[in-house]
Amino acid sequence: MPFILILIILALLTESFATSWYSGAVHSKVSEKPPYGLPPSLALIKSVVFALGIISGRLGSVALPWYYTTMAYALMFIIGLKLITETMRFHPEERIVLVDNNKTLLILSVAGSFNTLFIGISLGLIGTGIWAPVLTMFAGTLVFSFISLYLGKKYGLRPFIRLAGIAAGSLIAFVALRFFVLYFI
Repeated sequence: MPFILILIILALLTESFATSWYSGAVHSKVSEKPPYGLPPSLALIKSVVFALGIISGRLGSVALPWYYTTMAYALMFIIGLKLITETMRFHPEERIVLVDNNKTLLILSVAGSFNTLFIGISLGLIGTGIWAPVLTMFAGTLVFSFISLYLGKKYGLRPFIRLAGIAAGSLIAFVALRFFVLYFI
């Protein structure tokens, strides 16, 4: 698996990392048991959505003419910028919910997968394979989410988690811009 693809997947993992961290912190703050079902749910749903994105992108690249690569990089760049702006506008105290049932767990997992879907579509448009990225996404999300759930429970809400989201969005936008420029040169 190429190094750039690993960086993109790591950038996508920051969403699950932040979600689990904040969830662990809030549950600890109100003396509730951490939602240990969150990491497996995030891992499974993000991986399935990522696979669907890659598959639909690959199918779309067959139907679209020569400019599908340009569209892929433009979409990836937009998602990078979207991650940055979402992170800058995010206030954990206003938007974090307690995960108290499976419905909330499912909604939280699906809501955190939209960026993953569009990055998957971008990667599919440029011809990325399916299995290695999806399995890496699953394993990474599972591990990072369990670690961040524990850290959130132990250390509480921390503002530096926002910096990880900004760095992840910047990385995705930079990679897309770099490839976009190199594609036309």
